[in-house]
Amino acid sequence: MCYGCWDTYGSPKLQTPDVLKAAKLIGEVYEHSAVGGNAHIVLDDWNLEKHHIDWCLSEAGNFHEAGPEQLKAEKDCLQALQAMSLRKRASALALHEGLIGARA
Repeated sequence: MCYGCWDTYGSPKLQTPDVLKAAKLIGEVYEHSAVGGNAHIVLDDWNLEKHHIDWCLSEAGNFHEAGPEQLKAEKDCLQALQAMSLRKRASALALHEGLIGARA
């Protein structure tokens, strides 16, 4: 977990439907790879700016030799994050990592 990273982004606690969906998609990536696979620099390192997400989608390739299911999970997750504001991206990762709790 990266409390300091979340704090850097202002510790947002947004729990909109798109944030909840992105948190679920982040979890699906981690079901395939403990280090975030080809989305590592975004998910594990908290590089949430759009250019990092764009790079993972277009340039990262398949460095972690992922299978088709993992590649789909990574792509779906990154595309969901790409469509969100920076505060929502940070909220989704914080929710996934348990820094904030999901509303019932």
